Amino acid sequence: MSLERRIALLDWAARNHSWVVEDDYDGEFRYEGQALTTLYSLDAQARVLYVGTLNKAMFASLRLAYAVVPEELVEPLANIRTQLDGFTAAAAQLGMALFMDEGHFSSHLRRMRVVYGAKRTMLVEGLAPLAALGWTWPRNPAGMHLLVRHGRGGYVRAVAAASSLDLALLSSYRIARTSDDGLFLRFGSLDAASLSAGTENFVATAKQIKG
Repeated sequence: MSLERRIALLDWAARNHSWVVEDDYDGEFRYEGQALTTLYSLDAQARVLYVGTLNKAMFASLRLAYAVVPEELVEPLANIRTQLDGFTAAAAQLGMALFMDEGHFSSHLRRMRVVYGAKRTMLVEGLAPLAALGWTWPRNPAGMHLLVRHGRGGYVRAVAAASSLDLALLSSYRIARTSDDGLFLRFGSLDAASLSAGTENFVATAKQIKG
């Protein structure tokens, strides 16, 4: 969202006494320019509930997430949390807190931005031949997956069905089917060789099926 739209959303929330839940998805992994300004940092009326997870930045089995909320909501939300499955083990929380306090988390993020940024660049360069076939992808250099789209949904689904890769369809996350479709290409956990081979496989399949 543009800065103007973000401010307009916050104004709406303040007027209507509504909450805005901001999930800063992949916010740590932006590979060019400055990080986008969060709604939470722009919010002067305390209407934003800022949530996120450390599972991607660290490792999935950590199972450690967080919520930054107005003080009056801390106790009610903590009570709700205890009714679900309790809290993450104290040792993991203390260990992560020390990791942050001693500066290791910031160093880790800087190092991993370089790693993931190089992987994204490799993926985008490998997909370049598909632009002539009508495939598109965002230029936003962030995250650990790339959404590639095509105007012909049937073609996208045929490529996914024919490919030996584990491809997630955009239409699987939609309420209603539209004429276009897309695929989520994950690259975060792949090494260079696997990423190169997977990209070549996908491009070859897309060319074979054609649009």
